[in-house]
Amino acid sequence: MNNRLIMGAYWAARREPLEICAEKLFNFMVELQNCHEVFAHWFHRGHSRKDALKSKIDTQNQQELLALLADGQNRRDTDKGIIEDLGFGLGMWNGAEPDMAATLDIRCGLFSKAAGLTNSLVLNFPRELGRLRDCEVTGKLLTAAATLWEPDWAGIFSNESMKTRDWEQKPFVDWMVYVPRKIASVPPPSYLTGLGNGGSLIVVQPVPPILDNPEDLRRICEIEQIVRP
Repeated sequence: MNNRLIMGAYWAARREPLEICAEKLFNFMVELQNCHEVFAHWFHRGHSRKDALKSKIDTQNQQELLALLADGQNRRDTDKGIIEDLGFGLGMWNGAEPDMAATLDIRCGLFSKAAGLTNSLVLNFPRELGRLRDCEVTGKLLTAAATLWEPDWAGIFSNESMKTRDWEQKPFVDWMVYVPRKIASVPPPSYLTGLGNGGSLIVVQPVPPILDNPEDLRRICEIEQIVRP
């Protein structure tokens, strides 16, 4: 099955120093590794699996993450000077076999006002979810992304949902969603958790929705009406 779960967090232009971005990424990687063993090891992407496995990233080393984010700055074609307002970026892969493979991409510290540009953190989950089908386990990851990066919205959704539903409507609601404001209540079996930053995390239902299940889609629509301004 090609359908995968994705966790995405998105926020508009926000200038943040490299050191702050590196600290946030370090803390997020700690949360990832504490959540599930599939996120314990990370590597740079390579031209082949063999090449990539030679370039391990020490995600427990904040200074290494800082250096990698700095290397991920965009440069001008003309003089190779850094384009500061495009922030810092880094992509990585967990080195696992296809069914357990995961990827993480981060763009932070971007403060350009150009249309279509945004800061983001995108985690592609393994095909074989295992314990990651447990909404309490996976909800901890979304909580970490929401509290550390303070996005405009964040969620956990499937790539199938992105392809077949209106991805342009934000926040995009599927399995779980975070918004940076207080939500009073949601209809069961959905439930919400208030976070310490004043935001709300909503679990639409205990297990990931199935697109051809009318009841699952009905719950999604109910939560969409609550979280969208």
